[in-house]
Amino acid sequence: MKKSIIYPILLLVTIFAACSKDKEPNPDGQDKSAEVAKTYQGKLTLGPPGATVEYTNVKVKVTRKAANQITFEAVSGENYPAFTSLTFASMMYSSQTNQYAGSNPGAIIFSFQADATINLNLAYNFNNNVIFFEGPSVK
Repeated sequence: MKKSIIYPILLLVTIFAACSKDKEPNPDGQDKSAEVAKTYQGKLTLGPPGATVEYTNVKVKVTRKAANQITFEAVSGENYPAFTSLTFASMMYSSQTNQYAGSNPGAIIFSFQADATINLNLAYNFNNNVIFFEGPSVK
């Protein structure tokens, strides 16, 4: 009687172990903070709604603070009114869109491109000052 119970249990354990080895790891939710920690160059728009100022050829730096946490700041030596740095936690990666994104304290999206660049888009509003940035990673 005991053998008749043990064999089906062993069979189930073997099947579950084999199936779990066949599955590929799920890339969603991966920590991509080290990959997006780069310098980006593009257009920066700052200021109160209706009175924003647009800066072109601006360089910003993204640094990794911790797992799935990054800081967005102006490159050292460049100063822009109403903008020092922003920290984004709880960043998430989606394999369907090939994007790494966060929504707190604003919307920030890193899009991985086929040519190994990463496009950065940021939209943020704080104390009636908007910050928009869009541009690719640079070397």
